[in-house]
Amino acid sequence: MLRSLLPSILWALMILALTLMPGKYLPETSLADFFKIDKLVHISIFLGLVYLLIKGLKRKPSSGWATRYAIIFSLLLGTLYGALIEVIQQFIPDRSFEYLDMLANTLGCIAGAFIFSLQNKNRKSSLS
Repeated sequence: MLRSLLPSILWALMILALTLMPGKYLPETSLADFFKIDKLVHISIFLGLVYLLIKGLKRKPSSGWATRYAIIFSLLLGTLYGALIEVIQQFIPDRSFEYLDMLANTLGCIAGAFIFSLQNKNRKSSLS
């Protein structure tokens, strides 16, 4: 099972490293540019996290609870992970807790589950 989850674990570690990096190490951008790109980045990275997590859980050969509830489990885990990162950021120099970032993280999680569901639905209908 760990092998099928390796991409999502590596992605989660990359998110952790980037989001907990002190602000002075982030690239300099104007506030207007940063605000436009920042929320899209949050959405994108959490979309990827949940998508990879669902995919890894669905690859698992057994029909256990994690496989059956992969989408719900991944949504909850991704959302909690995004919220936890935001809480931790308030203790990192030049970083801060932001409700809009937490919202963007959550929207990314929802988008990742939605895209996985659409792809899975399309695969099932093409097999019929």
